Parts: sequence; C-alpha cells; structure tokens
Amino acid sequence: MTHAGDHRGLDAGDGARDQAVVFSGLWALAHVGHVLRKSQPSEPIAWLLLLAALLLLIRPSASRRLAGVAVAQLLYLADRMPVTDNHAYLLGFANLGLSTALVASRGRGFRLPVPYLVLTLLLSYGAAAVAKLNAGFFDVGVSCAVEMLYDAVAVAGLAPGSLRAVEPVMPFLIAAIELTVPLALLLPRTRRAAVVLVVLFHWGLSLSPTATAIDFTLVVYSLVFLALPAQAATRIRAGAARVAALLPAARRARIAAVALLAAFLAVSLVTGWGGPGSNRNWLWLALAALAVGSALIVLALGTRAERSAVGPLSRPGLPILPYAALVLVQLANIGAPYLGIKTSGSFVMYSNLQTERGQSNHFLIPRLPRPAPMDDLVEVVASSNRELGATAASGDLVSWHELRRDLSRDPEASISYRRGGVLHVHEQAREDPELVARDFWRHKLIGHRSFDPRRASCRW
Repeated sequence: MTHAGDHRGLDAGDGARDQAVVFSGLWALAHVGHVLRKSQPSEPIAWLLLLAALLLLIRPSASRRLAGVAVAQLLYLADRMPVTDNHAYLLGFANLGLSTALVASRGRGFRLPVPYLVLTLLLSYGAAAVAKLNAGFFDVGVSCAVEMLYDAVAVAGLAPGSLRAVEPVMPFLIAAIELTVPLALLLPRTRRAAVVLVVLFHWGLSLSPTATAIDFTLVVYSLVFLALPAQAATRIRAGAARVAALLPAARRARIAAVALLAAFLAVSLVTGWGGPGSNRNWLWLALAALAVGSALIVLALGTRAERSAVGPLSRPGLPILPYAALVLVQLANIGAPYLGIKTSGSFVMYSNLQTERGQSNHFLIPRLPRPAPMDDLVEVVASSNRELGATAASGDLVSWHELRRDLSRDPEASISYRRGGVLHVHEQAREDPELVARDFWRHKLIGHRSFDPRRASCRW
C-alpha cells in the first residue's frame, strides 16, 4: 500500500524513483554509522538524529523521513560546529542540497538532486586529495599516509615501524588514489572503475577497529552509489522485492522495524553505544560496509558505462541558483585554509597541510600574504581547562581565537599563556574580559586546528 506523502516525488520514472529509494536507505545507514562512532549517549541531538535515521531505514521511500534526517543532521552539525569531523560537514552540505530539493518540490514530487550530491562528493574528495600535495605528507617521518597504514593493519597486531620497507611508498600511493578518484568519476567511461577503486580503497582504510574511517566509508559509499546508472538501483529494488515477496505483506514493515530496533538495542547494550572512546561497534559497521561495498562492486561491473546517472546540474525540476550558491559556499570552505580563514572542516584532514604563520607547506597553493587570526598563535603554559591543559602538555600552539572560544565556555578556568612573547597568568580567565568574551558567529563558523611548531604533524 502506498502511503500519502511517503512516496511523493519518487515518480520521475522507475529508474529515478528506485535510485532515490536506495540512496535514502544508504544515507540513513551512513547517519547511523556516524552517530554510533562519533556521538555520546548523553547528547540529545544524537538521539534525535539516530531516531530520524532509523525511521528512514524502515521506509526509505518516504521523502518526508529523508527530510527529517536532513534537518536533524543539520541541527547536529550546527550544535557541534566549528570543530567536528570533516565528514560531518560533507553530510551537512549534502543535506543542504537535499533540503533545497525537498523545499522546491512543494509537495508536487521530490527529485533527488543527483548532480549536486555527486559534485559535493567530488569537491570534498578532491579538496582532501589536493591538500595532500605538501612537504609534510611526503615526509615519511610525519606523514599521515604512514599513520593511516598502521591504523589499517593494527588489527593484525603490526606495530608502527614494522613495515618500514612500505612506508616510503604510502604517501605516493594514497595521493595517487585520492587524486585519481574524482578525475575518474568525472568521465563516464571510467566511472565504474572509479566506484570499484573507491570501495577497495575505503575497505582498506576501515580494516581495523582503531581506524576512524568506517563511518566516513559509509558516507562515501552512499554518495558514490549515485555515480552509477539509475538502472543499478532498479536491480537492487527488484532483488529486494523478490525477497520481500517471500514474507506476508502485512508483516514486512513490522518485521523491518522490529529487526532494526532489536539490532540497535543489542549493539547499545553490548557495547554501551560505543562513542568516540570505544571501537566495539566497529564490527557491526564493518559488516554493513562490506555488504554495501560488495553490492557496489557487483553493480559497477554489471552496468553499462554509457548510461550514466550523473547529468548537468540544471536537470528539469531542479532550481539552478540555490545549488550554484551552495557550490560557491563549498568552494569558499575548501579555500579557507589557503586564505587564512580557518582550518577546521575544510577537508584538509590527514594531509599534514600547514598554512599558519602566513606560510604554506603546499607544493602548489601558497597562503594569501596577509595577517589573519589563525596566525595569532598562543603558547598555553598551563590551564585547569581540560582541552587547553592537553594542548599545553603536547607543546602545540593554539590561535588567540581558539583560546578565547574555549575560555568563553569555561571562564573560571585558570590559564597562563604566552602571546607575542609576553607571559599572561590568570587564576580565573574572567579576570581578563577580552579573554572570555563570546563572539557567537565567529566562534560558531570559524575553527582553527592546533598547530605543531616543530613539524607538520598529522592532524585529523
């Protein structure tokens, strides 16, 4: 039975409808993975996002439930900005596009903005790849490529330094793969091979429970699915229909709901949810990634290259101006580290890129030659604030902007720091009103990662 409002808009042809339904299921799974890996049970917004994702998993054909996930994730992102996972920003940009499509449909029929979603993946992936073209990434002693290698093989008990013969190759290999993926996805004839490469590469990144890539892997899989022809989704739904036909029609929805809820409760009870300090939920998400990745490879190898699902951004029924504006915002976000604006959430993760102090270690892209807030670096000597205390112990520097943002939330913390060579000591940060002044919009939109003055160390 078709429920009013649930299937609205998924009527642009069987292929387009099937593509939207399958994507919605994968999108819900990606959000579940993110919550389980990166959220704490004490966060109400995380429970809201998890509930929205589970409801969408139960009925992925419901465009209103897709809207619920998009809104919940944007609220989740807004709550955590500016310092949060890069793929949370990727989810956010994609959900902005989905929200735009849902608003534009006005109840007349929802069209999945496939070109925008694929372009969002290409921009974020390409930005991360280009950011790796710097001296630090190709320095084996500090390269994130080497760190990623040992994270991936940690499940096999291999300690850092045990694969020294392979270490010099890793920066070149990872940079080559990450640069190849967006270029290959752009060309119809290489698109299927690019999907296979993405699946295998991210499988490798997610091999170990200690690796942090498994939730990002699920996000990438859901978006790269849209690079396949729409007929791939039709094949999935046809197979699902054959399986569903074996069950009594009246029980299918209840069985799905109960199974999903039982699985979630089992994971929660056994692992204590998990959260960022635990890796116990990795197995469940790794099995999901294995299933989705295997399906993507089969579909990529079994569809015709010339029948591409990715068309121009101005597809019939999609307003061009809102999407163009969103793309411009994404480009500004990507360029922010090189402009001296911000380094958090700009898709430079695990790249060893440094653009602080008015300089850039990038081979091709210089820093804009002007003083910027991210260049006003402070040495934290000691603090009762947990984050700032950890920074002091590590020897990293923080920007004046970040110091003020942290202390505006903890004005009673003790702090001693050097700025411009001058030592400042306060038993409580509130002794200096400027130090604890809250600048809401700047503190919410702009984030600076900590800076290692000794070397271009690996940063998430």
